[in-house]
Amino acid sequence: MKRTRREFFKNLGLSSFLLWLSKGFGCKEEERLSRDYKIDVKESPVESVKKLINLMGEDGLKFYRSERENRTSSPEGLISSEDVVILKVNAQWHGRGGTNTDLLYGIIQTILDHPDGFYGEVVVCDNRQDLFTGGFDVPPNSDDPKRTLNNVINSFDERVSGYLWDRIRDKRLKDEYDEGEGYIWMWREGEKHDFLSYPVFTTRNGRRISLKNGVWDGKKFVNDRLKLINIPVLKAHILMGATASLKNYMGVLFNDVLGSAIYKRCHNEIFEGGLMGKMMKYVKMPDLNIIDAIWVCAQQPAIYPFATYVRKNIIVASTDPVMADYYATKHILYPTESITPCTNMLGENPPCQEPPPCLKNPGHCERTNPDSLDEREVKDYWSWFGLFGKNPPVNVLRKYLQASSLVLYGTSLISDKDYTLITE
Repeated sequence: MKRTRREFFKNLGLSSFLLWLSKGFGCKEEERLSRDYKIDVKESPVESVKKLINLMGEDGLKFYRSERENRTSSPEGLISSEDVVILKVNAQWHGRGGTNTDLLYGIIQTILDHPDGFYGEVVVCDNRQDLFTGGFDVPPNSDDPKRTLNNVINSFDERVSGYLWDRIRDKRLKDEYDEGEGYIWMWREGEKHDFLSYPVFTTRNGRRISLKNGVWDGKKFVNDRLKLINIPVLKAHILMGATASLKNYMGVLFNDVLGSAIYKRCHNEIFEGGLMGKMMKYVKMPDLNIIDAIWVCAQQPAIYPFATYVRKNIIVASTDPVMADYYATKHILYPTESITPCTNMLGENPPCQEPPPCLKNPGHCERTNPDSLDEREVKDYWSWFGLFGKNPPVNVLRKYLQASSLVLYGTSLISDKDYTLITE
């Protein structure tokens, strides 16, 4: 279904620290943002998130679902007092590479402060693909080195829990009514749902969840009671150019071990078939995306502490994952200098072919530019080890935004011919 300019730009946020934006933003660089709210995220994560939902509310998107109508709540709001709210974080990478735990704390507290009281459950989740040990206790992305994901979870009462989907990814269920916990695979070879899968699990408080169909009420799964807030970290990605809202869903689906045939094909399907858009369309669309750009990294690969992260103190919030990712990469990530561009932490060879096509301007990696039209193949060093499959083009970020946009909206909201978005 094609969307209008108003529908496409409705619910986008950006600031020097935080901005929720819906009006006055166009595609041209010279056009100015309509409103700018600067908030020191480091000093008060709870107040920062509350100011975010106030900005959303001013624009008509209410965070709380309640019969009380005010700036942040209405009967059509996002989160009701009895919902189960999945917070999809990035727990695969430690340090600055994972979701900022100060921000996470602020989001959780804001949910618990529901005006009608909160009687549901907040569940922090990720599928780390067993890349590292440590789970939710890895060194955090926080100003407090002790504020791990588990520390945040355990600082609240029983209404907050955590669940690592790694634990169940190797168990395959026939359907939601199968006993136990595990993954349901929707895909069959050659079908449109290739590689789609989702977890079915039981929270610490005994609630059975199907990520696709909702919360079990004793008789049936109720979809409207399950909400998902997607909280990715904005950073470069060695294969996909950049990672944000869409790419964060790689930690939702079943994914095989690093370097396996399924692992390679899943990554290729992101930019060739819109896999992340398919996950959102056919499994679970995020109710809200909050991109963590407090610390960002434009260096390839963005592995902390080898790569350099730069403090931006920015949050981008949107109900539209394609628009959020386009805006965040174009206006935050791509302008961020890669401190050591085209360096390879595994040796002296550059990750790209010679001469390296990844730099358009000195210090800025072209692979993080969503407007790039450079079709040349990138010879990533990860591909040399056969971990990812085929080499992507320099403009792989643009391609995977286009592919997911086609799946979600029936049209490519990013033009093939120029550096603009298609908005009409």
